[in-house]
Amino acid sequence: MNWSRTKTIFIITFLFLNVFLTFQLIQKNEHYQISAIPEVTLQERLKTNNITIEGDLPEVASKDYHIIGRNQRFSEQQLEYLSDQISEVSEDGKVLTSILNEPYPLSREQFSQDLNQFLLNYVNGGAHYQYGGRNQERMYIYFYQTFNQHTAYSDDYEPLTIKLNDDWEIIGYSQRFIEFEQHGSESEILSSLKAVEVLLNSQLLNIGDTINKIEYGYYNRFSLENDDLMYAPMWLIEVGEESYLVHAIEGDVQHLTVNNVEEE
Repeated sequence: MNWSRTKTIFIITFLFLNVFLTFQLIQKNEHYQISAIPEVTLQERLKTNNITIEGDLPEVASKDYHIIGRNQRFSEQQLEYLSDQISEVSEDGKVLTSILNEPYPLSREQFSQDLNQFLLNYVNGGAHYQYGGRNQERMYIYFYQTFNQHTAYSDDYEPLTIKLNDDWEIIGYSQRFIEFEQHGSESEILSSLKAVEVLLNSQLLNIGDTINKIEYGYYNRFSLENDDLMYAPMWLIEVGEESYLVHAIEGDVQHLTVNNVEEE
């Protein structure tokens, strides 16, 4: 055996190995630096444009699913638990309509507390509903449901609407109850800061703007043939009087328009 030649081969092999490992290390460092640049750059861009974010940026899991919502049928047993009201269910069993025996007062000083108390005492599964807004012209308050503690929004589908009289007392309500389940495969989602960057890159944020609210939830983009509702994970971002939905997976933006609705 030619030991001199073997030694040379070993030396050359180790040299190639060292070069390869060094290259891998450089690539890893460059990848880390590139990944860290966007957030720093975004913060600088926000500061340069005098754009402020009120409160802390919410943090959620790095992956999530689309969800499907299915309207459930109300049972006679559920109606038996409802007190101080007259209730009936639609022919398909999916809509419960109720009229209170006596109007339920809402105080301006404790508006949210009074609403929450009403939901818990008068509505089946009331703890699963989240305040959505109120319509002054048509005299009702509407609610969305929640899934995993996040609101499931919809443009024209309000699972719970509470009817008011001229004194802003509750006189009745109409209710649907949706059961949700995860659909499809788990996907990477944008962080709240990345969602803000999407708005900035889309030229939807102007100099001096204030971002009042950033909230993670789900949004019903379309209904399926069997009337099931498909929801996508979204970031709801409110900028002054404007509201935007940023798709947490695909990154596209939808501008929300509100007609005759006053928020609390």
